[in-house]
Amino acid sequence: MIVTDPVHTTIDDEAVVILPTFNTDQSHPAGLVALKILEINGQPQFQRFWQFPSPDQPDAIKWFRRHPSLPVLSTHLGRQPEPMVWIVDIGTQGKLFGIRAKDGQVLAEQDLQGTGRQLSMPLIIGNQLYMPQTGEAILEAYRIENSQSQEH
Repeated sequence: MIVTDPVHTTIDDEAVVILPTFNTDQSHPAGLVALKILEINGQPQFQRFWQFPSPDQPDAIKWFRRHPSLPVLSTHLGRQPEPMVWIVDIGTQGKLFGIRAKDGQVLAEQDLQGTGRQLSMPLIIGNQLYMPQTGEAILEAYRIENSQSQEH
């Protein structure tokens, strides 16, 4: 199911839209789906680019069982900045993911102290990410840092 605002970017001069999905059952995969928007015979068409988590991984039917947060795209982080999508999977304990837009690679994964907040958008200011919590007057904050093994 999709109840959200997608994010869009350009990868290798092609338009890409990234949609968060969720599914309340325990048998169908859900998460982020990236689609390229191609022009074929003068008509726009979607082509699946990547999916996180991969539909064949067990986490694809474990994560994203409730409405996630809205996605947010950052393009200014790292020594060689490139588009990253940030999203929170809402659960008993929320989980923040930072996903590289060009290939769906997970570059950051962080358990939250709380559940996260459905349909809210993480706020990024500089290298800080802020996320509100559901039913609590709590705002979690995380610093986004480059690891030595990854330039992102």
